[in-house]
Amino acid sequence: MNENRRSFLKSSMGAVALVGISVFGGSIISSCGGEKAPDCNDLSALTADEKKLRENYKYVVNSKEAGKQCSNCQLYNAPATEKDCGGCQLFKGPVTKEGYCISWALKQA
Repeated sequence: MNENRRSFLKSSMGAVALVGISVFGGSIISSCGGEKAPDCNDLSALTADEKKLRENYKYVVNSKEAGKQCSNCQLYNAPATEKDCGGCQLFKGPVTKEGYCISWALKQA
């Protein structure tokens, strides 16, 4: 009877250890750079109308206008962390800090 009990406890502890590794191991890996950065060009969550609105504002991911980019625009919504995409008050979807649109307006200090 003791042998069955020992076998049961050993196998149970092994299962608990595996669950702990899979649950906590993932968070350790993600905190060490295993986490995938968001794709600020991914518009798959937007409707056709929302995509069209972005096009109407002529939004581009990398500004070609000297000194004008989303990061210094008053309409830019900065991301919560450096790993996140920003946003815009005019249209939905991800926005890069290097981006630009025709409604750019210098952020007031």
